[in-house]
Amino acid sequence: TGRGHWFRESGAHSAHCQFISGGEIKDLVFSLVKKHSNSMIALASSQGGKAVLTIGLGPDAMKAGLSARKLISESAPLISGGGGGQDNFATAGGKNPGGIDAALEKIREMISDF
Repeated sequence: TGRGHWFRESGAHSAHCQFISGGEIKDLVFSLVKKHSNSMIALASSQGGKAVLTIGLGPDAMKAGLSARKLISESAPLISGGGGGQDNFATAGGKNPGGIDAALEKIREMISDF
C-alpha cells in the first residue's frame, strides 16, 4: 500500500510505499527515470520500524540544476537518518518512518523553483 503525489507536470513524483524492499524501490526508480528523462522520482518505504528514502533524476532534471544527492542530504534528517549518492541517484536510511511524509514534503519544496 502507499500514497503518491505528483509535484508538478514535468514528471516529479513521490510515493510512500509500505512492504517494498529497498532493492525493489531502487529498481523501480531506475526503470521510471529511464523511461522519462525529465523525471524526478522520490520513493520512500517503511518496514520494521525503519525508513528508506530513494531519489532518482532523469538527465533533463539534472540539466535543470537538480541533484539527488542534495535532495537526500536535506530530507534525510526528517527520517532521523543520513545518506548519500550521486547527482542522478541517492538513498537514505533512517529510524523514523513517521518522518517520511515530512521528508517528501521537503523534497517538494526544494524542487518547486525548477
